[in-house]
Amino acid sequence: MALSMVSINELIPVIKEKLQMGGEVTLKIKGTSMRPFFKSDVTCVDLIKFDGSLNRFDIVLYEALDKTYVMHRYIGMKNDKLLICGDALTKEELIHQEQIIAKVIAFSENGKSTIITNKRYRRNVKFWVKMKPFRRVLLFFAGRIWGR
Repeated sequence: MALSMVSINELIPVIKEKLQMGGEVTLKIKGTSMRPFFKSDVTCVDLIKFDGSLNRFDIVLYEALDKTYVMHRYIGMKNDKLLICGDALTKEELIHQEQIIAKVIAFSENGKSTIITNKRYRRNVKFWVKMKPFRRVLLFFAGRIWGR
């Protein structure tokens, strides 16, 4: 039996239904915008339904204006909109709260699970957010040292 790839657009209705029923959904990350914390095709994230509450540095899955689905970090508020940015990016995005589908509560990689509220993880995220002007250089050297 051959396996076939399923796009996130095909999965979103199933994900929304599962979350609406109070369930959790686990997805494998695809893409590099959340490096260095999430690795494409390696990191899995656990999602819950977005209940309207956000803490700074939470990660959300949302529908962008171009109808794509994106998972980025909540940075703060600006003009009644949510300021969002991928960890490997420097350009911030403004979204409406209604665009959010789910919130990440944990992630795992190579059998090791981390809860988003973990103090060490949060400290590393705060440091990384402060290093925003230097992200490209840091990611370049990290890639050279540890591989992409």
